[in-house]
Amino acid sequence: GDPDSTVFNVLDSRNTVALLKNFIETWAPYSLQLDTLQEILKNQTINVKKGEIYCGGRVPKESDCDYEEWNFGDFIKFIQTYTSKETFYYAAYHHLASLKSVSSHAFQFDWSWAGLPGQQSTDTTMWLGSTGSFTPCHKDSYGCNLHAQIIGNKEWWLWPPNFDLSPTRIPYEESSIFSGEDVLKPELAEHALKLVVKPGEVIFIPKHWWHLARNQSLSFSMNTWVPLTSDRMDSLTEAITRILVTAVKSDEQSSRTWVNPGEEVTSFQTNLDYLQNAITLNKGYSIPTRPPGEVTSYLIIENNDEGMITKELPLPRGSNLSHVQEPQSLVNKLLNAIVTDNNIMDRLCSKMIQ
Repeated sequence: GDPDSTVFNVLDSRNTVALLKNFIETWAPYSLQLDTLQEILKNQTINVKKGEIYCGGRVPKESDCDYEEWNFGDFIKFIQTYTSKETFYYAAYHHLASLKSVSSHAFQFDWSWAGLPGQQSTDTTMWLGSTGSFTPCHKDSYGCNLHAQIIGNKEWWLWPPNFDLSPTRIPYEESSIFSGEDVLKPELAEHALKLVVKPGEVIFIPKHWWHLARNQSLSFSMNTWVPLTSDRMDSLTEAITRILVTAVKSDEQSSRTWVNPGEEVTSFQTNLDYLQNAITLNKGYSIPTRPPGEVTSYLIIENNDEGMITKELPLPRGSNLSHVQEPQSLVNKLLNAIVTDNNIMDRLCSKMIQ
């Protein structure tokens, strides 16, 4: 077929949230059931977070949670009968590439149904959580996100990139920009696009869109982040952010406040190496821009015998006030200067070392 008509190319060209239906019925992971998953993963050890269910009235943080080590098979058995309305358990953000000796056919797959045969199971992350488990509101620095729901329902709240949700990098997590707001308060909630993704459905989240995800039931899902050319400029922003955060953090106590659990605190020299690599990657590169315009709608795309049928629906009132084309900030102007001037990196590093 026409390569421009693949699912991903359609999504990338529209650059708005999309809900995909009837695309993954024959996809290997969609055949997984919890008893099968329990058998496949019975010898794996994972970290599970336990926290308070988020119903508003606070700004949730990953560092508020406790983290426990579990046998994955035991966790799957436990979570099927867990019914607390106050606390949740979430085996979140587990890369399939980190699993040991998993040979199941259900874990040998790619994302070719979306026109992305290069995205393999090793580029995939899985999420298994109890009712009420959630990921705090944030936006990702890199790529766009395809998130496939396999078991249970997951609720998504989304806002366009420039909607003001008080972005913060404290606590720091590489490639995640968190909101400093209680996004469930009415004045923010009314502008959110709210979607419930059911088993067999996939949500597409464009680059830099804010999102909060909460499991409405026991939920199992898989996702992949699709790299984009524009990520190279974000790698520079991330390298500078890492340097600043680790420089200000002074001791082990502040690590628990400034850095999310599981995030490695790297040395100053390692951080400089990250920055140097980002500089090299960006030599001669200019930030791509999309034509000016506002996002006014999201998409529901259904796959049937006639092909892809696309419906456009309006975003909530007020959420279309933000242009997808993000304005060039003073920081981005500095980044552009760094990557276009061969001497600035040397001068910057000399100052830092002094």
